[in-house]
Amino acid sequence: MTYTREELLNLNNASDEKFNEVTQALINKLINNEDLSLAESKFVCLGLKHTYSDDKSAKSLKAEDFTQCSDFLFWEKYLLYWDDHEGWGEIKNSDTTTISPERKIIDVALLQQHFEEWKNTIHGSKFGSFLLQTVATETIRLIKEVVDYSKSLGEGSNRHKYIEKALTLHSKYVYYQVREYYEENKQQEEILTLCGNLIVVDSFVYVHTLFAHFAADVKFNRPGKTYHRNGVIDFKNIPKEILSILIEYQQTVDCTYFNKQVIFFNLKSVDYAIWFRSMTKSLKGGITQDYLRVQTFYPVELLSDREKIKNMDKITVNDNLSFYVNL
Repeated sequence: MTYTREELLNLNNASDEKFNEVTQALINKLINNEDLSLAESKFVCLGLKHTYSDDKSAKSLKAEDFTQCSDFLFWEKYLLYWDDHEGWGEIKNSDTTTISPERKIIDVALLQQHFEEWKNTIHGSKFGSFLLQTVATETIRLIKEVVDYSKSLGEGSNRHKYIEKALTLHSKYVYYQVREYYEENKQQEEILTLCGNLIVVDSFVYVHTLFAHFAADVKFNRPGKTYHRNGVIDFKNIPKEILSILIEYQQTVDCTYFNKQVIFFNLKSVDYAIWFRSMTKSLKGGITQDYLRVQTFYPVELLSDREKIKNMDKITVNDNLSFYVNL
């Protein structure tokens, strides 16, 4: 059987017997080179350092011995080194311990290998999926934008190379996080009809949002940019989070207030904006269809957005959610 991401996350609260049962089942699939979902691969590969096979006299299993674990060894290392991928400073692997200089050399070499491979991937001419194409386009765009800003500050080529590597590594992390979501949620688009308009929530906004998450460090604090720093939003399920907000809007706010450009709202005392972009897609038979794609989603921090909200009225849905409208 295939275990879902939620089932695996919930194992932390399961009995030891259930945890061991699932873990052993996934280890057996890994050893037998059977197909694993991304969620299963992440769970078993990142857990192998704490796990043994049923035979207690057997040699400890290592993630490095399995090709299916390669990308999640990257995942683990990236989360340790995401704000210092060259390992220049002290890298903690727990609250009380740090990674040795010898281990850092090995880890940094692994990240360098993944950087070079992923750089070739995102600069390729062909992409196997819309998701990969979206990640590649967003990564290349951001690298140019941030490097241009760096140049305006008079920073040199070494800084530019550091920026390129940081954003390239981050884009691989984003790719696997979003791909894991869509592997379980077979629908590649969340679709809603809002005030007579077809609304599409797809991987574009998910990728954009995850690039913004952690962005205060990864994207080097560019002026005029807004960043995600709060824990209100479930970043593992961005499309469903957005869809649920739009459904609440549909059920609460009169269509005369929907301007097809932006919805401002307050969720758990944090102001947010959802922006739309008018798009057209071609269907069979030479037919075209207009729709609004959710383009970006972020907490309101820019002065320009705050000024807009300040002059708007609030429609309250419940204690946690309200929408801003121009009455």
